Amino acid sequence: MGRKLKGGGNAERKISLNDDQITTLFNEGKTSIEIAVIVGCSSHPIKQALKRLGLHRPAKQRNGILAGERNPAWDGGRHARTDGYIRVWTPNGQRLEHQLVAEKVIGRTLKSGEVVHHKDGNKANNDPSNLEVTTQSEHIREHLADMHAARYNK
Repeated sequence: MGRKLKGGGNAERKISLNDDQITTLFNEGKTSIEIAVIVGCSSHPIKQALKRLGLHRPAKQRNGILAGERNPAWDGGRHARTDGYIRVWTPNGQRLEHQLVAEKVIGRTLKSGEVVHHKDGNKANNDPSNLEVTTQSEHIREHLADMHAARYNK
């Protein structure tokens, strides 16, 4: 059965956070550190609570002489990731370009479980005609067939 715990573990150390209070303080413009001081804990549980509650602030463009378009290395906020997908800068932070293009075509944000499929297999080809919104399970099923064919048709 195992050994009986002495002392009850860390139950007395558990921090009880009030989600309504955290939401109110966040909406008043307080930072996670300021909220932590008010609540009386470290910033880590506050950051976890904000993430759990879906609370985040839009990303801000940096100020400065060589920020953004004024930087000689500026490439329009568009970067190719090592896995082949294109990442772009948006006011809400960085997003994958193919997802933004698909969302614009369908007129809404992607739902949970929806993915964007590149019909030609080229992850950098984000032309609307090359993109298809599908469910995650359908997408896996399609790629499994391709992987199976590649493995046994050598």
